[in-house]
Parts: sequence; structure tokens; C-alpha cells
Amino acid sequence: MIVTLRALEQEEHTLSVFKELNLEVNNFPISKLIYDEPALERLYVDLQGVDAVVLTSINALRPMANKLDKDVRLFIVGANTAEFAREKGMKNIIISENVNELSRITQDMKKK
Repeated sequence: MIVTLRALEQEEHTLSVFKELNLEVNNFPISKLIYDEPALERLYVDLQGVDAVVLTSINALRPMANKLDKDVRLFIVGANTAEFAREKGMKNIIISENVNELSRITQDMKKK
């Protein structure tokens, strides 16, 4: 299962890319960015049993960085988000420059 965190107005394209690959995708839409660190720490997303997480920004990673298993596979768009993930101790990071490249990477992995 792939979990995405995208704003409602941005999720359609991202979800369609993964659905075209016949991958199970769940989106937890972010409708408003929150920069209050205590509020971010209270945010809870159940990630038990998740095989991979797709992240397109630091803002998507920030609320869950300390709650993720450090070995979970992260598909990340962008070097800044990847660097933040490394700083948080994440070990299994696959980086792409954009969503189209990310879809190619996941498609190649699915074939293996």
C-alpha cells in the first residue's frame, strides 16, 4: 500500500499516476499547513503495516518524521525533503526530481 499526503487540490494527478500502475494508494489530504510544532507532534496517522510512504515536501514529512519506522521505504520528490528525512534518521530513501520520475521508479520496482 502507498500512502500519500497531498493537498486536496494537488492530489488528483499524484493519485492517478500510481493508480495507472495498479498500485493501492491511500491519500491523507492536507488542507492547511500547520507550523505549530506542538500541534504537529499531536498529529497522528496510523502507518502500521505501510510498505512505503510517498512524500513530496518537507511539510508532509514533518508531522510524522519521529513516528515512522526508520526502515520504511520512502519515495521522496526533491533533494530538500530527502535531506530532512536523512536528518531524521530515515534509511530507505528513494529520491526523484518530480512525480513523473517517481512513477517510473515505482513502476520499475513493481516489475522486479
